[in-house]
Amino acid sequence: MSQLERFDKFCFEYRNVLAAAPLLVALVLERGMWGRPAAAWAIGGVLAVAGVKLRALCVCYNKYAQREKKSLATGGPYGVVRNPLYVGNALVIFGATVASQHLWMLPIMALWCAGVYSRVAAHEERRLVARYHDDYLAYRDAVPAWFPRPPEGFFPSLVRQSASLVLLVPFLLKLLLGR
Repeated sequence: MSQLERFDKFCFEYRNVLAAAPLLVALVLERGMWGRPAAAWAIGGVLAVAGVKLRALCVCYNKYAQREKKSLATGGPYGVVRNPLYVGNALVIFGATVASQHLWMLPIMALWCAGVYSRVAAHEERRLVARYHDDYLAYRDAVPAWFPRPPEGFFPSLVRQSASLVLLVPFLLKLLLGR
């Protein structure tokens, strides 16, 4: 086993502790940077609830989590991205970070989540290739790891439909930052 594989295994075994570590820092700091803490809690709450709901949906499609015979989960959220549980975890982490009102930590959290979960996913992928070989390789080729593929023609349509919403950005920033 290579050093990287050992590191991946370590990340997999301690993924929950590793994901929570920087959160603890955000939550124990005294003051946030937002002028409107209610907005921070509202946005953070929405992100965290979305993450928890995504995780719950994943459990419905993950037979292993239901203690049934192990099978390759490819439906539901697993048909959109290969790692929806970790996307849900990241949403919870981002939600807690926003609620802590320490927005400067968001890029740190993004890098931390990307680092931890990419290593965890690499470890899991090796195991899935070994167990489901051709089925998993076909699934891996068809489904993106982290970000869903937009439907064909999505971006031109999105630009046409939401160009005027850009005008709301300064007002939203003023509301959120309280300035």
